[in-house]
Amino acid sequence: MHIIRGRPTSQTSEYLTSTDRLLAPAIFAGNKLQATDWKKAIEYAALQLKHFSGWDMAIVASARMTNEELWLTSQLARQLNVSLIDVVPRHDSGDHILLSQDRNPNINGAKIILGLTAEPGARLKQIADGVAGGRIKALVALGEDPTEIGITVDQLKQLPSFIMTGILHNAATPHTTALFPSAGYAEKRGSMINGRGRLQRLNLLCLLIKGIDQFLLRGFQQGRLRVLFLDRTGTEETARCGQNHQEQR
Repeated sequence: MHIIRGRPTSQTSEYLTSTDRLLAPAIFAGNKLQATDWKKAIEYAALQLKHFSGWDMAIVASARMTNEELWLTSQLARQLNVSLIDVVPRHDSGDHILLSQDRNPNINGAKIILGLTAEPGARLKQIADGVAGGRIKALVALGEDPTEIGITVDQLKQLPSFIMTGILHNAATPHTTALFPSAGYAEKRGSMINGRGRLQRLNLLCLLIKGIDQFLLRGFQQGRLRVLFLDRTGTEETARCGQNHQEQR
């Protein structure tokens, strides 16, 4: 099981205004990642995922996501028939008063909503081995860097489809086929289940990513955000983008 020690900078607001911040969606086209709009990026990702069955895919989610984000993740996994899903555990020293040894703020929400029956992180090695052996052909990483759980950059390059959301550029982001910026803790509304099992609400403090709040809110209002990855259609040429990704690189 891979355990990542908590990083102090991730608990501050500094990364929200970092020069490494992801600010716009991007898709792999013309042998490189190119910025695009949200609608086109989602259509591109949806067409890629349609090439694969649940057995070909894995999802690495984050226990730093809100309950609402985790619910959307669970719906995506259900619609795609993905059973191989896990979160990355984080542990560090605690003070037994306010600071928990578990540095994931919503590990309880992740366990409940994603239906994790084993310890968080127990299936990460299986995911990494599946990518290394070529069994997993589509990897969705939500708020996590796969290179930190044993997947190498060279292995990511070989994936026909690698879809990722994140706040900052990292070792994995240049090798995605579809990349989406995500909101930090101060930029989103929602809820989490704390270490004592209590539901806590989050309120939006600031918004740095243009369009993300309106996009998510509109999706919730229309009751269809969970299937945005699944309802898109396109030309045959566009639909082959996932298959061509490996060949182009």
